[in-house]
Amino acid sequence: MNTAAHEEVIASINGEIGETNALINAALVAGTSTEKLRKRLAALHSDLKAAHDREAAGIAEDRAKDEAFVLASGGEIAASAIASINAELEALAVPYRVSHGDERFASLAHQLARSLRALQKVVEKVDAARKSVDRIEARINECAARRSAITAARLEGRSNDREANEFVALAADIDALNGLLFEARAKLDRIDDKAEKATVDTLRAELRQVASKVTIDATREHVAHIEFDLLQGIRKLYETSRKHAPDRTSTPRSVYRPNDDLDFFFRTGALR
Repeated sequence: MNTAAHEEVIASINGEIGETNALINAALVAGTSTEKLRKRLAALHSDLKAAHDREAAGIAEDRAKDEAFVLASGGEIAASAIASINAELEALAVPYRVSHGDERFASLAHQLARSLRALQKVVEKVDAARKSVDRIEARINECAARRSAITAARLEGRSNDREANEFVALAADIDALNGLLFEARAKLDRIDDKAEKATVDTLRAELRQVASKVTIDATREHVAHIEFDLLQGIRKLYETSRKHAPDRTSTPRSVYRPNDDLDFFFRTGALR
């Protein structure tokens, strides 16, 4: 929806309503008929209501589009994050997998998608404002180039009254355009996307933190299962040794010795 265009239409109608009310008041004081003016006023109020209705419909349509974007984009963000985690877990030979639709990712992805949409809207405003500045600058350059051409023609003795008048008019046009350029640049400078960018960066960082935690927790749990299986194996080895070679079995340590790398880790807490 072109919000600026709707606001311009509504402002124009309100202006006409104000003028018509003034004419009605003048007619009342003068004692002349106000019938036509009142019909015109009623028509203007009808136009105003229709303009407001169109504006409301446009706003509702924009919101629906935003929600559709957030829903689709949020789903894609969550799916991508989950797929990346599962691929890493698979590469680590960790059997755990994050299920699609996991709320830990769905909620953050939805927030991120909404923030990305808000940032996109600000970027669109920046682009529109910059294009407006570019158009005005281009028009100023055109006017300046035309003035230069007229000046060159006058120096060569090829000027005429029409071009002399055009030269003066172009100067007025450039002054007016410079005023518009000042306003357009000020509008561009007022548009700030720092808050939207900061929110997007924060949510992306949170999503990475959740992904890291899930990956680490899943790997740690996998190692815990391996430790459990190892201890169960040692227990079975010890019991079997006690049964078949009791004279050579005193403690579990006497029948099981970790390999050099594992023994080094148990002694130092470091890997090699």
